[in-house]
Amino acid sequence: MGDRVQLTQAASAEKSREAAASSALLRRLDRPVAVSVIAFVLWLAFVLARWQVWAKGHITLFIMSGVKDYSHPSQMVPRISHVPSQGYDGQFYYRFARDPFNWNPTAYGITVDHNYRYTRIGYSLVAWIVSLGGNARVLPTVLVVINLICVGLLAYLGARLARESGRHALWGLAFVAYMGLVISVGRDTSEPLADACMLAGILAYRHRRYVWAALFIAYAVFTNEPILVLPVAFALVRLYQIWKKRVKPGLPDLVWVLPGAVYVILQIAEKAFVKGKSGGVSDVTSNLTLPFRALVPGVYRDLV
Repeated sequence: MGDRVQLTQAASAEKSREAAASSALLRRLDRPVAVSVIAFVLWLAFVLARWQVWAKGHITLFIMSGVKDYSHPSQMVPRISHVPSQGYDGQFYYRFARDPFNWNPTAYGITVDHNYRYTRIGYSLVAWIVSLGGNARVLPTVLVVINLICVGLLAYLGARLARESGRHALWGLAFVAYMGLVISVGRDTSEPLADACMLAGILAYRHRRYVWAALFIAYAVFTNEPILVLPVAFALVRLYQIWKKRVKPGLPDLVWVLPGAVYVILQIAEKAFVKGKSGGVSDVTSNLTLPFRALVPGVYRDLV
């Protein structure tokens, strides 16, 4: 009987120690910096695996430059790796990262497919700056590194938002668990930077730093114009409150006025310097469709 009591007490003590250790670990991880490091390391592991297994050590394959229609390998200096298809959006971000101010239809061996590409160059501009003027030797690596850093920032900002909402910082990982980031990080597209700027803007707005909020959200729109959904939502709420005389026009309205102005200016510039369908019209006709129009046939094809 005494042996049983001792065994029960020992088991109970062991469970208590495990619970205490688990609780201590959770407390240490309840920090935005810790969450950011976790996200960065996990996505770095993905990048390294993709680089070695899929890309066979060729970092330029992340650009997803195709050999049909848009990319012209014989015109590229230096040469980069290509995929046997039309490629993906990364080839256009790479093209503008070589020189975001070169708006010719074809440059650096890549022809722009839709005019809305000219108005979503925030990611390319950052890469151009970091690579010291679009240095093509380091640019493919810079594009990947920027997205990795932005994923870490997205987790950090998400963790801060979680903490401010009374939740554990680890909830910040939800922002980088979205599987669409596999395409963004693995194919050099702009979503990580745009999302990080958007979330930074939301946090700044919550802290009543309206100028910073407007600047962050405006740059997010400059990077990827679907972010316009956020300033439109702000505009609807603010205008309704002003109409009901609950608030007066002021600095908070910058969060929708400035991003809207940036988008309009970009559209005017694109229309003035680029021939063909305007960027906004091209975006709507190329990218807007019925919900699940591509998903349902794709799932059916894969199952059958």
